[in-house]
Amino acid sequence: MKLLGTLLLLLTMCAPLAATQKIGDIVFQTNFDSLMQTSHDQNQTILIKFYTEW
Repeated sequence: MKLLGTLLLLLTMCAPLAATQKIGDIVFQTNFDSLMQTSHDQNQTILIKFYTEW
């Protein structure tokens, strides 16, 4: 029973993190798509830098 409680607590703590990551991915993809469309419309090449935090 204690194991079940621990798993439930862990799931509760990880769920918001997973949701935030998913929302971040969707926002990034949307911004990236609009950036590519703008670049295509203006016939310009774009340089994209990716910053990651470890």
